[in-house]
Amino acid sequence: MKEKETKMGFHESVIPQIFNGKTKTYRLREHSVSVDDVLDFEDSQSGKTIGKGKIKKIEKKKVGEIDFEDKTHGTTYENIDEMIEAFKKHYPEREVTPETEVFVYSYEFEPSEKESEGKDKNTNDIETKEIEKAPVVVPITPEEVPKGIPQIPVEE
Repeated sequence: MKEKETKMGFHESVIPQIFNGKTKTYRLREHSVSVDDVLDFEDSQSGKTIGKGKIKKIEKKKVGEIDFEDKTHGTTYENIDEMIEAFKKHYPEREVTPETEVFVYSYEFEPSEKESEGKDKNTNDIETKEIEKAPVVVPITPEEVPKGIPQIPVEE
C-alpha cells in the first residue's frame, strides 16, 4: 500500500485562485489521500507551504465527464477542448483525451499564519510593514514650519 501523502502541490499560477475561493482540483494521478485528510498545500515552484487543505470529497471521472464551467475549480473553460489543453499544459508528458481518467479532489482551504499575518484586507494585501514605513504628509501653514527647516515654495 502506498504511503499517505502529506502535501499537495499547486502551480504558482493557481495559488491566487486558491486564496480567492477555489475548492476543487483536477489531477491525472491518484494521490494517496482520503476524505478528511489534512494536507499542506504547497506552491510547487517555490516549495513554500501556503496553508492547509482538508479533503472533503474524492471523485474519479473521465475528462469528458467534468463540468468545464464549474466555478469551484477556479478556472472555467469555454469547451472540453480548452480544458484538455489546460491538462496538457500541466501534464505535457501525458496524452489527454475525453476518455482520460481524472481524480477530482474537493477541499476546504485554510491559509497558513505566515500568509495571513501582516496582511490587511483593506489594503489589497499590501504588507502592514510597508504602510508603516510610508512617509506621512501633513499639510501645515508656513507659520507652523519649525525654524531652521528650509521651505520649498509651492505654486498654487
